[in-house]
Amino acid sequence: MRILLISVVMASLSLVSSVAFSSSIKQLDINELLAQSELAFEGQVSDVTTRWNTNKTDIFTDITFRVDEIIFGEHSGETLTLTFVGGSIDGATMTIEGSEMPSNNESGIYFVSSTTKQLVNPLVGWSQGHFLTKLDTQGTKRMMTQSGEPIASMVRTKTKQRYLSEGIVTGVEMAKSGQDSEAMTVIEFKQFIKQMSSDMTKQ
Repeated sequence: MRILLISVVMASLSLVSSVAFSSSIKQLDINELLAQSELAFEGQVSDVTTRWNTNKTDIFTDITFRVDEIIFGEHSGETLTLTFVGGSIDGATMTIEGSEMPSNNESGIYFVSSTTKQLVNPLVGWSQGHFLTKLDTQGTKRMMTQSGEPIASMVRTKTKQRYLSEGIVTGVEMAKSGQDSEAMTVIEFKQFIKQMSSDMTKQ
């Protein structure tokens, strides 16, 4: 979906208070998730700012992350700001179906398509490149999907047939019990991603 198309439709914001757009994102496997990522990092959202563009025809949300660890790729700063299309401001709301923006104060691991290009959602595969981290009752950080489902393991599998994304990258296996304590740890997740990234670099 191009920004130009969104800009044309967004002109209607002067007449209505809410605009929503539908979208179709293809299902990715883990290899594609890494291959399409410029950067992957662990961090926490420290600021969320919604704004109009100059002509008040588009709404953007700037999300600033505290960068705790670079998993792969390069970024020298302690923070990183990514811009998403959509948000709510001055009584007007713009939403992109399937594009869930990180929430203020959430912690997670993020796979970024580009740190410089203006994209509808700069995370790879939208929700597919958006993972949450959560402390269990013992204080261990564990991995969740963007929607909060506990991830039991990651499998190196390739997508043989193309489907539309349901928000979870192929190769992510859910904890059958649904219990957070059954989720893989953040350390295990990062080790898996680092090893895959290293193996792909050698190919």
